[in-house]
Amino acid sequence: AVIVVVLQRHSVMAIGSFYADPTLAPVICVLSLVALISGFESTRVALAERNLAQRAVVQMEILSLVCGVVCMVCWALIDRSIWALVSGGVVGALVRLALSHLWLPGAKDVLAWDGQVAREMLTFGKWVFLSSALGFAVNSGDRLMLGGMVIPELLGLYAIAFLIVDSVTQVLSKLLGAVSFPALSEIARERPAQLREVYYRFRFMFDGLALFSCGALFMAGERLVMLLFDSRYQSAGHIVEVLAISLFFVRYGVAEMCCLVLNKPQVLSMQVAVRGVALYAGVPLLFSVFGFNGAIWAIALHKAFSLLPVLFFFFFNGLLDLKKEIYGLAALPVGLAVGGGFNFLFSII
Repeated sequence: AVIVVVLQRHSVMAIGSFYADPTLAPVICVLSLVALISGFESTRVALAERNLAQRAVVQMEILSLVCGVVCMVCWALIDRSIWALVSGGVVGALVRLALSHLWLPGAKDVLAWDGQVAREMLTFGKWVFLSSALGFAVNSGDRLMLGGMVIPELLGLYAIAFLIVDSVTQVLSKLLGAVSFPALSEIARERPAQLREVYYRFRFMFDGLALFSCGALFMAGERLVMLLFDSRYQSAGHIVEVLAISLFFVRYGVAEMCCLVLNKPQVLSMQVAVRGVALYAGVPLLFSVFGFNGAIWAIALHKAFSLLPVLFFFFFNGLLDLKKEIYGLAALPVGLAVGGGFNFLFSII
């Protein structure tokens, strides 16, 4: 936030861009409290997820989300500003913090130091930290760059389209973290010979969800936006259809989980690095040639490059099955057909 203020005062930010808005710095300051609050959540959350005790965790998350939304709506009724969204995020984090200590079963958390755990975090954890830091820069890179390239109106349209497509990604990511990672970890520890078989069982499910959504949104994204939003936001429909292509690559999140359970987080760091190069090089390049639409296509396709390190790792470790990779594509034409059917019904109605 301090850097943003300094750059604004020295007129480094483009006039009229998102980064020139004077409310940006204070919003960053307040939202940073969410990270601080989350750091004090109970370790019972991680323990419950590892033991696949999802009921209590989901209940906790729903309650915290409801409280955040209620706060957001109440604030918006009084003051229609960005602070309504900010307040909802902070209140939701506070409620989740309290529930993590009071709602979930388990031993009480106390401050402690464990040298062995610290050493494990510095060895195994350094790669996780690196991939997480790079992951943030990559996962947020589209909005970070577009904020300085386009006017706020176009950025708002992109944000709406991104929200629609990212909702599918978030659902799949939640399933990955809550279901596949604990299960694959147990298989890798106790029955490593069955890891490939179990991996493709999960892949079958995730391929179906991701590819079906990819095909459906690619075909019907524009009509979906017409159904959900008024005429001011219709241009977001084309953006949804292009960004839907990125869902084709989301299904390989199960492969990323396998790299972690096999104690190979460096593969993920390499993957994120490749993806970052593709994103930060491709978006400015295509934007300079084709404008905003070129940048959208670069964002949608940059994940394709990041698959190479993971696929090479799977190939050389005997985990890759080309037949099952092809079988998983069956959900894509189904999604395309459903999206086309939705368009047909929409045109009739």
